[in-house]
Amino acid sequence: MQELRDGSIIVFIGYLTGVQCWLLPLTGLAHEVFSQRRGPAKTAQYLDTELTQYGEELMGLHPFVLIVDNSTPKPAGTCVDIWSIRSGNMIHTIHFKSEIFSLTVNQHVLVVALQEKIAVFDAVTFETKFWISRCYPCTETQPIGLGSRWLAYSDKGALQSHLSYGGMCGTGLQSYTATMLNAAQSVKKGLSIVGETVGRLTQHNYQYSEQPSKSRDSDDRPGIVTIVDCVLADGETSLTDSTVSRATIAHFTAHTNSQISAISFDRR
Repeated sequence: MQELRDGSIIVFIGYLTGVQCWLLPLTGLAHEVFSQRRGPAKTAQYLDTELTQYGEELMGLHPFVLIVDNSTPKPAGTCVDIWSIRSGNMIHTIHFKSEIFSLTVNQHVLVVALQEKIAVFDAVTFETKFWISRCYPCTETQPIGLGSRWLAYSDKGALQSHLSYGGMCGTGLQSYTATMLNAAQSVKKGLSIVGETVGRLTQHNYQYSEQPSKSRDSDDRPGIVTIVDCVLADGETSLTDSTVSRATIAHFTAHTNSQISAISFDRR
C-alpha cells in the first residue's frame, strides 16, 4: 500500500497468477488501474514523479508499476520489470545477478535492496545513480529507510573517522546526546550533579576517541546505521577510512550485538 501526493492510496494485491493495482481516491470509489497475469509477484511499487521531469520518450507513459516477479524462465526475483499504466506495456527491465529483497521509491530515486548491496536508480530515466556495496550481509531482508531525500541503511561496520555524535557507544555508555539531555534535566537537582554528569561525558569521549582508527571491511559489526543524501550521492557511495563523501549525512551505532531488521523515517 502506498499513499500518493493527493492523498489517494494505491493498493497492490498479489495472486499466484499475477498482481493487481487498485487506486483508492479520497472519494472512496476504488478502481483497478493495472493488472498483470504473468505469475506470482514478489514485490511491487507504484511510481509517478512530477510530470515536468519526464522526457518526451516517457511523458505519455507515466505513471509506472515496478514489479519483481518469481516467474520463469528468467531467475526468480532477480529482475525489476517497469510497466506503463497508460499503455499497459512493459517499457524497461533492470537485471541483477542476485535475488532482490525489496523495492522502495520516492520522487527522486528507485532503491533496490540486495543481499549485500543497494542499487539506486534515477526515478525519471531509470539510469544508475549510485550504489552502496558496504552493507551488512543479510539472509532474508536488507533493511533500508527512504525518506523524501535521505536513504538510511545497515552498514557493514563502524568507521571511527566518520562516526557522528549520538548513537550508542560500544562500551555500553550513554551517547553524547542522551548524556547532555540527562545533564540538562539534572539542573534542578543541583549544579554538582551537572558537573559530575558532564565530567563523566568528557572522560568517556576522551577514552572513545583514543581507540585506534581502522577499517572494518573484514570485520562485520551489526547495529551500524549510515544515512546518505540521494540527491548528492553519485557512483560508489560506501564509506571507507580513506574517503569523505559530501553525500554522507550520518554514521552511528544504533545498538550493539544485534542485527538491524528495519529502518524507517517519519514521513510527516
